[in-house]
Amino acid sequence: MAKKKGGFGRIFGAITGSPYERLLKQVDKVVSEAGSDRALAKTLRKLVKTVTQQYEEGNIDEEEHDLVIEAIEEVDPEERSFPKLTDDSDAFYDGGDMPDSPS
Repeated sequence: MAKKKGGFGRIFGAITGSPYERLLKQVDKVVSEAGSDRALAKTLRKLVKTVTQQYEEGNIDEEEHDLVIEAIEEVDPEERSFPKLTDDSDAFYDGGDMPDSPS
């Protein structure tokens, strides 16, 4: 049976949160501390690399990766789109072979 965390370890764990929560907090922090749009855009680009690295290390899953990327896209002053891991599109509707609707 695993030993239950106690004292300082439990408090520290509650403050830091999961890797996903820390990344979301980091997005908010970057936005609030950015001096200019250019600085924000540059920092967000670095944060995207960090999110990808966290996924590759197994600290966050695909869905969490995409949610953090979407949060970054929402605040990006250059309105860039960054690559996501899951594809929400439907191949049937996105393909060029969709039949015309009846008139």
